[in-house]
Amino acid sequence: MKAYVCSAKIRGMFFNVLLLIMVLIISLSFLEFGWRFFINSGGIKRVWHPELVLVNPPNAQWTIRSTEFTTHMRSNSIGYRGPEMPKEKKRTDELRVLFLGDSFLEAAQVEEQERFSDLVETQLREQLGQSVTVRALGVAKYDPATELLVYRNLGRLFHSDIVIQVLFPENDLTPRDGPYRFRQEGDQLFLEDIWVEPEQPCSWKCQVLSHSRLAFHSYLFLRDMRRRVQSTVSTNEYSMYTNQGHKQYQDEGRFVIFTALVRALRDDVETDGADFYTVLMPGAFEVQNKWKKEWIASTPGVPLDQWQPSQLLDTVKMHLKSSGIATFDLRPILQDADPDNLPLYYQTNAHLNVRGNVLVADAITSLIVNALQ
Repeated sequence: MKAYVCSAKIRGMFFNVLLLIMVLIISLSFLEFGWRFFINSGGIKRVWHPELVLVNPPNAQWTIRSTEFTTHMRSNSIGYRGPEMPKEKKRTDELRVLFLGDSFLEAAQVEEQERFSDLVETQLREQLGQSVTVRALGVAKYDPATELLVYRNLGRLFHSDIVIQVLFPENDLTPRDGPYRFRQEGDQLFLEDIWVEPEQPCSWKCQVLSHSRLAFHSYLFLRDMRRRVQSTVSTNEYSMYTNQGHKQYQDEGRFVIFTALVRALRDDVETDGADFYTVLMPGAFEVQNKWKKEWIASTPGVPLDQWQPSQLLDTVKMHLKSSGIATFDLRPILQDADPDNLPLYYQTNAHLNVRGNVLVADAITSLIVNALQ
């Protein structure tokens, strides 16, 4: 009798555990469904390309939603946002401008026609009174190494008259250990070789985060909470704007590596017969003063005297100019546009809003028009 009662209890416990697991699975499934259709930002997973590293899925359309914006995205047959890349020029007076860059150039936070690259095309046609074709090869998380590969494997087929590399130093200062090799000449590095690293296998953690938006955003939330609790100069996401973070970048040789990669692109572009310019894109941290104070206040582990926001772009500009690379710094234009009362960035996303894109387009259009005169 006791054995029967014990067996019944075990069966009851097993049933309860099984029921609990089923309830958890159903609850998580409903949460995942709700997140995907009511909360999810609508971001799309990049796909691997053997020559261009990562691109958007070709010929795709999707919508990105956030509390601050909703945008409709489309990719061409190569996987970049916007129309197809034309080949031969149809008119002898056609001016072709190619942009290379990262998420600021892709501009997923505004509609396609509101991006500064598209606005530059419209403004140049009006001001020059001639045929102008502008294309933007930009994807989030690109860096100067990737942009060099993109130009060599795709961009030069566009037969540009002007190539503009939009640089965002906050993300673009890559480490020495990368898919490239340099030679040292004095205090400068020169690129000897660069390659596309093979696609890395996706671990179980990668699989879970890539298939579940709920898991992905939960992971980001927990990671952000941990960073806030453990906040120091070295762990803060804006560490590059501090004296200690800046010194670390210098000690790691990131500024000279960055310059060597940009110089290699400049040399390729000029060899192909086009003019080359770099545009320095400041982050919201440097432009939006009110927000900057809030972000600094949220990182109590970093002393106030450690923060030197302008130092990063100043050092980058110095290195580029020392190599004879034409550099256009957007900071004065954006900082003088009353950004605290009329923001130029989205606060939760830290990318340019519509007004920010207009100001950048005006500045770059003036740069091109003046260069052509």
